[in-house]
Amino acid sequence: MRRISVALFALMVAGLAAADDLLDTRVWTSSEGKSLRATLLRATPTSVSLKVAKTGKRVDIPLERLSEADRVGITAWLKSNPGGLVPPRPPFDWPDRFNGEQQPAVKYVTFDEKREVHIFSAKHFHLLCHTELSASTVSKCAAVFDSIVGALDSLPLGLNPIPREGEKRYDALLLSSRSLYQQQGGPANSAGVYIPRRNLTMMPYSSLGIVKKGSNWVFDGSRREFGVLIHELTHQTLINRWGFLPVWFHEGIAEYMQAMPYRSGQFLFTNPGAGVSKHIRDGVGKLWKEFPCVHLESLLTIDLRTWNQINGTDRTRSWRNYASAELAIWYFMHVDGSGDGAHFIAWIHEMKTSSRSHKKNWIARKAELTRKHLLRDRSWEELEEEFRKALQGKGLRVIFAR
Repeated sequence: MRRISVALFALMVAGLAAADDLLDTRVWTSSEGKSLRATLLRATPTSVSLKVAKTGKRVDIPLERLSEADRVGITAWLKSNPGGLVPPRPPFDWPDRFNGEQQPAVKYVTFDEKREVHIFSAKHFHLLCHTELSASTVSKCAAVFDSIVGALDSLPLGLNPIPREGEKRYDALLLSSRSLYQQQGGPANSAGVYIPRRNLTMMPYSSLGIVKKGSNWVFDGSRREFGVLIHELTHQTLINRWGFLPVWFHEGIAEYMQAMPYRSGQFLFTNPGAGVSKHIRDGVGKLWKEFPCVHLESLLTIDLRTWNQINGTDRTRSWRNYASAELAIWYFMHVDGSGDGAHFIAWIHEMKTSSRSHKKNWIARKAELTRKHLLRDRSWEELEEEFRKALQGKGLRVIFAR
């Protein structure tokens, strides 16, 4: 029988007892005795991601560089939290902007003869290019790809879209013409598409502002169409990990991200209500003096099959579904309750826990959690009235209709 030292056993017991305390803002100690006050964001068997209390910056530290007590504590916590994802805890710090890199570093990897693509590696993505492009051109495109991941990660929702240790980067296929894009399965009049079964986002060069000048392909920022691309990339970064969340969440947050002002790697979140209202008014809202929002009970309980059926048979109702989901995301993140998104965040993470523990009665459990966190002893009519008043304050007149 293998023996362990009394000292190490004490560390293990202390680590198990303090596993929950790891989630508090606390002092972390390095193997060299240096200390850092920070909050745990994510853990893997070989590293931790911490948010530094003093600066708010995120730092990634190899586990081997932490003190033995901290390593034991992390190891114990990971046994009951194998994904290593830490639910956010109040106070929730909503950013007013996310500043990504305008021209991030990219690396040419290889030419894949089977797929006939040049592969570039960016921070969070592999960019599969149909023709040979300069690293500078690919870098300017990579700015929007990597910024989507970074911007979503900056929101205090705990979505953790950044690929974890051991996970592959996201794949994006860039095609030189719309005809090639359609041959690969891209919808005829779309600027880009995410294909869940392939976990792949596709887009023609024109959507990124890549144009041919002479014999070279170059980036022309004045001709880019990033709106739909932002929507589809949001799906790619969230659906695999959060697929148990309802369709209105996924479509709503993709529309929300599309509504936020974006330029050269930067997302502005300074006034999300104004951004969402403008997005609706400038889009489907032009069809009505008062936007006919879908009744919230119908929206928050719709299933994916019904949503897709409506997409294929009723274009106007489909537009209303997308816009209504976008408004719901904004309301639950920025207005409901104390306006800090606490109830929405609690809903997301209890849904995550329940998706594993309530598989047999998942439909009933989803409805229960919606009532618990989002409805909260209000009638649907009372919730809609609060919703309507909040949007009116942002310059968007809303009625509720079937």
